[in-house]
Amino acid sequence: MIQEHVADAWKDVNEEMLKPTTISMPLLERVVNYLRAIHLSYKG
Repeated sequence: MIQEHVADAWKDVNEEMLKPTTISMPLLERVVNYLRAIHLSYKG
């Protein structure tokens, strides 16, 4: 059940990354990559 919530959250993050924003894309990519690394460290 929690895994479904996590999968849905990642879908939301990825969808939001496709939308234009005033924040620079390189900064957003760094934040998302940091989140991915944390997720992998807890997952594995």
